[in-house]
Amino acid sequence: MRDPARRGRGRAAAEREAEAGGVQIAFPHAGGSATYFFPMAEALRRAARPLELDILSVQYPGRQERRPEPCVDDLQTLADLAVKELLQFTDRPLALFGHSMGAMVAFEVARRFEQQYGITLLTFFASGRGAPGTARQAGLHRLPDAPQEPGGAEPGPTPFGSGAVPSSAGSHTRPTI
Repeated sequence: MRDPARRGRGRAAAEREAEAGGVQIAFPHAGGSATYFFPMAEALRRAARPLELDILSVQYPGRQERRPEPCVDDLQTLADLAVKELLQFTDRPLALFGHSMGAMVAFEVARRFEQQYGITLLTFFASGRGAPGTARQAGLHRLPDAPQEPGGAEPGPTPFGSGAVPSSAGSHTRPTI
């Protein structure tokens, strides 16, 4: 399992390891960099049953060794640039993983692969972001984890009334994609 950023190139473009069956491309959060995923890649490499995937991470323009390049402030443009770089890996099974903003970029890359090139991914993982098309309930993040009544009494109803999480919040409490 090699990571192009660790070799100083920073982009997903890399030499391929013959023993790996596929490629997982990781997209970092806004302000993040490719090195964010090094611990994950190392843990997967050392797992009792290691994945048969090369794990590569995307280095956005303006980050780390790509710092001299202008930052991209448009998600659609960033996805277009990523597709251009990642097409070289589509001859192998391909999985995408994105965290937070990276989940949105990865989703747009997946959509372009399918719609423009007819490429179906092995899988797509997203963390730290709701599914496309879901609305986030304003103020949900400010609600207490477990409401407490004065005097240590059992918790009463939540601000939602019955104590149940509303269906509109469901996509924020479990995997969405």
